[in-house]
Amino acid sequence: MNPATMSEVLDNLTERVAKLEIKLSSLREAAMTLRFTLPLRPARRAFERAYFRYQIKRAKGNMSRVAKAAGIDRCHLYRKLGQLGIRR
Repeated sequence: MNPATMSEVLDNLTERVAKLEIKLSSLREAAMTLRFTLPLRPARRAFERAYFRYQIKRAKGNMSRVAKAAGIDRCHLYRKLGQLGIRR
């Protein structure tokens, strides 16, 4: 394998590991905060916080991408993040 190809393989592998780490950390957070014994509102808030944190990490902070992934307008996204206490 030539050095250029090896470099591409390593770059791809690094990117996949980073994506996996984001998914795992989001799952851990969701698992720790979501409990079926919680009332609906606190459970929904915990889910939304984990969801938007994951989307922000996934989009590398690009709020247009986060809004698109969530299926909402950016102005609604900013309002929602404020309600959830999530800073950009």
